[in-house]
Amino acid sequence: MACVLCMTLVTTQPAQAQAGRLAPIDDNASDLGWLNYRKRLVEALEARDRGALVAAIDPDVDNGP
Repeated sequence: MACVLCMTLVTTQPAQAQAGRLAPIDDNASDLGWLNYRKRLVEALEARDRGALVAAIDPDVDNGP
């Protein structure tokens, strides 16, 4: 009986979209180590410096062949 009631409630309620947007939050904005790492990483990307980019990646990360 409970399953029939649940199905009735589910099928009779119209779907509603959620309003609003969630803005991204940088939880590490006050971490100087992260900010320095991120700055070096962005600079390496902008300079297309493959060596600096590879050096910034943890050696245990598999980043391809």
